[in-house]
This record gives sequence, structure tokens and C-alpha cells, in this order.
Amino acid sequence: MGDKLKVGIIGSGMIGKSHVRQYAEIAEAEVVAIADLDEDEAGRVAEQFNIPNVFKDYHDLLKIEDIESVDVCLPNFLHSLVTIEVFEAGKHVFCEKPMARNYPEAKAMMDASKKAGKELAVQAVMIFSPNGRAAKKIIDEGGLGNIYYARISDMRRRGRPWVDGYGTQHFVSKEKAGGGALLDVAVYNFNRMFWLLGNPAPVSVSASTFQEIDVYEERKDDIDVEEMAVAFVRLENGITLNVEYAWAAHLDKAGGDVVLGSKGGIRLDPFAFYTDLFGMEADATFDLRLAEYHQNQYDPNLKGYASPVQHWVYGLLGRVPLIPTAEYALSTSLVSEMIYQSAAKGEEVRNV
Repeated sequence: MGDKLKVGIIGSGMIGKSHVRQYAEIAEAEVVAIADLDEDEAGRVAEQFNIPNVFKDYHDLLKIEDIESVDVCLPNFLHSLVTIEVFEAGKHVFCEKPMARNYPEAKAMMDASKKAGKELAVQAVMIFSPNGRAAKKIIDEGGLGNIYYARISDMRRRGRPWVDGYGTQHFVSKEKAGGGALLDVAVYNFNRMFWLLGNPAPVSVSASTFQEIDVYEERKDDIDVEEMAVAFVRLENGITLNVEYAWAAHLDKAGGDVVLGSKGGIRLDPFAFYTDLFGMEADATFDLRLAEYHQNQYDPNLKGYASPVQHWVYGLLGRVPLIPTAEYALSTSLVSEMIYQSAAKGEEVRNV
């Protein structure tokens, strides 16, 4: 691999355009091809960003030998199929979240990555937030002691794709998306939490899912996924994870993400650290912006952690060690599968 990473993009929709814009800001990356069934739209994106090759069939993109990495920016039901074909073509894969519609598809992607000897990354933007990196530093240096409890929690007042008036119907189709709020938005928090906790395997899950709030009459028959999921998850090493996530809820705000240990606790958003100092309870806040500024002054490669795409480029070029986002996404896929199974059965399920 040379000084620049040669990239191909499959999908010129909202996500594909976002990825193209991000690569355009990275001097060490070059998008050399884009493919989409809507070849006219792909052509407009290519013209705007000076991408030399445009294809309707992504298989033609895979034939370009110079391409080293391919971004899969497609609906969920195509993630596994296309990712596996990219690996078979001998290229690395950066896949948009969620990893896949279900755990078997996600596992097939990971197996294909190992078989091909190529890297797989899954969009995990919260891992690369200043809050996430600060929490990881405190945890890795023992600031929390023995971790025993974590929570991921967020609820929109009203934000269901399609049925609340935005996005496409794919988001609310189990066949196309695999699930609702859990796979659309909670995956971000799941991925970050598995990274922070050291990726412990799930032991058991007790969960419920809901679709209760009124839907516009003309779209009420379109949705067959959950608007809310709650779960009690037991993980290895005695850690309990509490989950509550909703696209729509009659509430002003949720509890946010937290990690608790024997020596301290962290609230992720907004970031704060709680501990005991000199026999007194202490609440600490940090200037993360200034800390990042100073760190980047003495190590320019640290900007390789500024975003998922920047990290992917720097990682493949050997400038920073790659964070194994696909491993955390695979754990997220497994727990999500167990949540859906538990909700359907109305009882606890165990990881066997």
C-alpha cells in the first residue's frame, strides 16, 4: 500500500455522499470509483468530487485492481451479501452500520474477512468521539476499578423514520432493515460500550420491544419493527448492562450512557467522572477540546482517531493500530439478536 489509500464507494445515497465528503477531506485517501443502480446520481456525485470512474454494477468497480478498500453504503439487507463479494475480490471493507440485519449475516461477514485475510470495519462513530476516547483512557488506567454495571439509554420524543415523515420505508421494514430503533441508533451506543468494557460476551438477556405510539394513518401498515427496546443483559465478568432505546417516547429525555466501577463512575454525554478523593465525593469535568489540541501537537498521527473514516485510512496505511470495530459490531449483533428472541418469547434467553 502506498502513501494514499485508493477507495471505491458502493452506494451514492445519503450515506454514500457523506463518506465521499469525508474522504475528500483526507489527503491520504483518494476515491477512484463509485457505483450505484442510479447511475445518474452516482455520476453527479462523481462530477462534484472528481471521481474518475462511475458504474451502475458494483461488480465492475471490484474489477479495478488499484482499489484497496471498498465502502459499503447500502441498505442493511445488502450489507452481508456485498461485503462478502468484496472480500472475495481481495479488498478491505468499511461497512455502514448496522453490521447486518441479524447475527448469522454478521458472522458470515467476519468469517469472510478472516478467510480473505482482509480488514473489516463497521461504522462506529461514538468510539471516535472525544467523550468515548476520554472514558477509554480512564478505564484503561484503572480509574473505575472493578466495573460491574453499565447503561445505554436514549429516547427521541418523536423520530421514527418514514412513519414520522422522513427517511425511507426500508428503515421500518424487518425484511429490509432487520429491526427498528435497536439496529438503527442503539448500535452506536452498543458498539462504544463493548469497546469500553473490553468486549465481554453476553450470558443472558431478558427483553421487551414495543410499537405503541400512533402512526400516520396512511403509513400505519408499513411498519413491522420496534419503536422501543428495553433489556437486562448479563455479560461475562459479572457485568450487568441495562438497555433502553426508543425512536419515539412521551418523555423529555432519557438517562444517558454510564459505566460504574468500584473506584469511580463515568457519565458519557455530557462527560463527567465521579470518584472519592481524600475521603470526599468528587465530581470531575474535563476540557476535552484543549486536551485533544495539545495531544495532536506532539503526535500528528493522533488525528487518525478523529473519525471512523480517518481512522480507517490511517489504520490501513499503518499510521495507527486499527481498532477492531467489526468485533464490537459482531457482539452488538449477537446481543440484538438475543433481545429480539427474548422479546418474542416473553422470557429470558441464554447464549449457548
